[in-house]
Amino acid sequence: MFTGIIAGSTTVSTITALSTGRQLRIQFPGANTRLASGDSIALNGVCTTAIDIDASGFSIQLLQETLKKTNFNSIKVGDALNWELSATPTTALGGHIVYGHVDEVGTISAISDEGPFKILSIGYSPQFRVYLIPKGSICINGISLTVVDVTPTTFSCHIIPHTIANTGLYAQKSGNLVNLEYDIVAKYLYNFHSFSQEASEKSLLDTLNKAGYL
Repeated sequence: MFTGIIAGSTTVSTITALSTGRQLRIQFPGANTRLASGDSIALNGVCTTAIDIDASGFSIQLLQETLKKTNFNSIKVGDALNWELSATPTTALGGHIVYGHVDEVGTISAISDEGPFKILSIGYSPQFRVYLIPKGSICINGISLTVVDVTPTTFSCHIIPHTIANTGLYAQKSGNLVNLEYDIVAKYLYNFHSFSQEASEKSLLDTLNKAGYL
C-alpha cells in the first residue's frame, strides 16, 4: 500500500524484452541500502517488485497485463518515473490510500497556467465517472491529487509549484499518457451500493411473485 506522496523521481536506464513482458533497469543510487529483493516500490503509480538490487539501482519485470493497463507500454530509456516506497504502520497518510493497481491510462487533454499553479485536465473512460467527485482523490502517475472539476469525459486537478518541481509533472505535455488509479473507498462504496440495490430489487420481485402479482 502507498499514500501517493512522491518521494522523488528516477529514470529508466535499460529496457529488455522478455518472452511475456519487459524488464526495466531503474536508476536508484543507494538502492542496496533502501531496498531488499522482493520489496514493493511504486513507479508512476504502479506497484512493482524490486529485484537484482545493487548500489546503482534495481530491476523490475512487467507482464503483459501491466503493460496493457499502464503507460509502461510506451515507456522509453531516459523517461522519468515518480517513486514511492511502500507505506508502513507509522507512515504519515499525507495523501490517500493507494494500492498501485492502475485502473486505466488517461490522456492529458490540456495543461494551463494560473499564476504559479498549473491546471491539469485529463481525459478518462466514462465507466469510471462513478468514482470521481469534486474535492475527491485521484492518483495520477503515483501522485495523490485532488479532483477539482468533473465532466463525463475529463476531470481537472490544480497543481501547486512544489508538486510540479518534485514529480515528473514538470515534463508532461498535452497528449501524454498517464496512469490513473481511482479512489479505493469510492470503489468499495459503489460496489456495496450496487449489490445492495440488486438485492433489494430481487427481494421486492420475490415478494410480488409470492403474492401473485407477477
